Amino acid sequence: MSFARSSPEGYTYAIDGRGRDGRGIVLGISPNRKMNCNLHTEYINRPKEFSYRGRNMFLSSHVPALATKKVDWLDARNICREYCMDLVALETQEKNNLIFRVIQQNDVPYIWTAGRICDFNGCENRPDLEPKNVYGWFWSATREKIQATNRLPQGWGYNPWSQTGHKKRPQPDNAEYDINQTKEQCLSVLNNVYNDGIAWHDVACYHEKPFICEDSDELLRYVAATNPDLKFFQKIIHANDARKRQVVHTISAKQYRLTLIDNATSTEIIHQLCVLHTLTLRLLE
Repeated sequence: MSFARSSPEGYTYAIDGRGRDGRGIVLGISPNRKMNCNLHTEYINRPKEFSYRGRNMFLSSHVPALATKKVDWLDARNICREYCMDLVALETQEKNNLIFRVIQQNDVPYIWTAGRICDFNGCENRPDLEPKNVYGWFWSATREKIQATNRLPQGWGYNPWSQTGHKKRPQPDNAEYDINQTKEQCLSVLNNVYNDGIAWHDVACYHEKPFICEDSDELLRYVAATNPDLKFFQKIIHANDARKRQVVHTISAKQYRLTLIDNATSTEIIHQLCVLHTLTLRLLE
């Protein structure tokens, strides 16, 4: 079952006092915070460290601009969205195993994922989400429900939720609420923090962590939806001569040109094209 989806033009969210956007769609974000998707040109050169079934991903600590940056859950989502990506969703065991390997091989202590509990306004009249600690978790990037937390997920050979935590109880346990009345509303993967190996934990969203981003099909569709009359694609080909870049871009479905730009960085090229055409670009593989 899916959670409500917003329309393509709704990717810059204006939050009202009820945690909803301008169209009344429930977002589950603090009224003082905003979910942004400005679609800056950064996403043209977005890092592509590894991939899963055609979706590019990167670990934030491996990106020079983000290497020392740890951020809360919402800021992590916003950073991903600047690259036309979102926080990683671990829908399958195969994908989860990939992310666990990345964490293990790089000795990452923890990361944010797209996991979120639906306990905000609009979730209270959903009997299918009760009890919320079991049935109320979902992947915010896709609005798809996470399987029940108290049993082996269908199609999995193990339960990714840890069997222990601060309260020495199976996750999710909302442990921080008993300490300072802060709910543990976001899903983080922790690396043996409780001598439990690499596993899922519910964590209060204000904690600062590195994160993994993955391509967002929805945001890429947004690019196409907002440019119905022009097909404008670009590919940067790294030549042997490091001083040169070949940029192939399509002005319309019927015409194109090839431009060879000397002594320019990829970022400079992107900027020139965006200024010239004022269009959002999609990087082609």
